[in-house]
Amino acid sequence: MKHPERDEWIPFLYGEASADTRRRLEEHLQNCPECAREIAAWQRATARLGNWQLKQPAKPAVTRAPARLLKWAAAAVVVLGLGVAIGRSSAPRVDTQALRAEIEPSVRAAIASDLGKQFATALTAARAEDRQAVITLLQEMQRQHAADYFALRKDLETVASMSEEEIRRAQQNIYRLTALSQSTQ
Repeated sequence: MKHPERDEWIPFLYGEASADTRRRLEEHLQNCPECAREIAAWQRATARLGNWQLKQPAKPAVTRAPARLLKWAAAAVVVLGLGVAIGRSSAPRVDTQALRAEIEPSVRAAIASDLGKQFATALTAARAEDRQAVITLLQEMQRQHAADYFALRKDLETVASMSEEEIRRAQQNIYRLTALSQSTQ
């Protein structure tokens, strides 16, 4: 069985072959499993090279710890405001400046201590989650990179073998032309 030349397959693969050539090559592919495998490999390599892209990394989830702390702080302000309002309306007149000076440091210290502990705990947990998310993302990127590398290498080897065959054919044609030109002289 005479196989078509590689030069005939290129226009066929890219949809540029004439109707007669296309029909003839399709008939050949139906009867020649060797050529059908090779053309299928070329089509897969071309498709992979055409579709190859770098994937964008996923953004890590944002933690809600700062929002919780803000809610606690807002609740503390509301309770303090209610206490002040109730104290003004029902109690006899008190020197608020003196009372504030007396109570404020202990309230601030208690709030700061409690909020500081909660914030530190939430921040540590958020850092651990983010670190794990980054490690997972890096591992996935490394696996994808390896898979892409091996697929690209296989495709390039296919292209290289095709190119090597074309170079060998070109050398043979040059030798033939040289021999013909020497025999006509």
